[in-house]
Amino acid sequence: MRTIITSLLLCLLFVSCEKEIPFDIDDDGNKLVINSFIGPNLDEIHVQVSQSKSVISTESLQNLPNATVTLYKNGASLGALTSVGDGKFVITHTPEIGATYRIEASAQGLDDVTAETTIPATPNIDTLANPEFTGEEFKFDAVIEDFPNQDNFYQLLLLFTADEFGTDPFVAGFSSESPILPGNSDPFGESENYYFDDAFFTDNAFNGTNASIDIEAYLGSSYFAVQYLHCSEEYYLYKLTLDNYFENDGNPFSQPVQIFSNVEGGLGIFASYSFDQISAVL
Repeated sequence: MRTIITSLLLCLLFVSCEKEIPFDIDDDGNKLVINSFIGPNLDEIHVQVSQSKSVISTESLQNLPNATVTLYKNGASLGALTSVGDGKFVITHTPEIGATYRIEASAQGLDDVTAETTIPATPNIDTLANPEFTGEEFKFDAVIEDFPNQDNFYQLLLLFTADEFGTDPFVAGFSSESPILPGNSDPFGESENYYFDDAFFTDNAFNGTNASIDIEAYLGSSYFAVQYLHCSEEYYLYKLTLDNYFENDGNPFSQPVQIFSNVEGGLGIFASYSFDQISAVL
């Protein structure tokens, strides 16, 4: 009898402590989404158009092949993009440095959206200096230049290729102790400043001057290249928040990460870049 009474008391205790908490969320499941990155190395501009889904939805992402997408350069229309299926749209055009591009998109039942970006000036890698080889590792300094009197945003990548012609390039991780790069953790626990795919940084520490970034990596091939990208601000903010999102995904103790969007009336990203690349043979 005592066991039955105790069980009943426990049940009553849990029932009496139950409280309903309203769960209010912004439902982004009915917005138009555009995604596009453009640079002066392209001869076509590609735009992906889809419809967002609610955070509680179990449905697959819906692409919108019947949307209408128009591209503008410095306010003048370059025409409508052609749908090539699966929500992908394309127009033949080589982006021009310094030009401002705007995308306008619409789809039935959704609000119209617009987004714009200005192609940044081409950056410059001055040289790769002080090479050192130690077994399977190598070190060198990438000397880069900055544009003065403006806020600049950069991305640095290390690429290995199969041959001197840049065949089959792949991105490699690297370590660096440079103070202009933000600190980053090594997934292998070997360094506190390891960059698995790339490094994003600003010119706050070297505005208008040259900077030398030390790079250390394992040999992936005898042929390698360093890419130095000058990013639009929206490119930088989108990539930074996207990386933070994936780093914290699945961590119950982390704060939610809002991925940056510059699309007015909808979601997504329309951003730009230019880049310089210097290649070497080990």
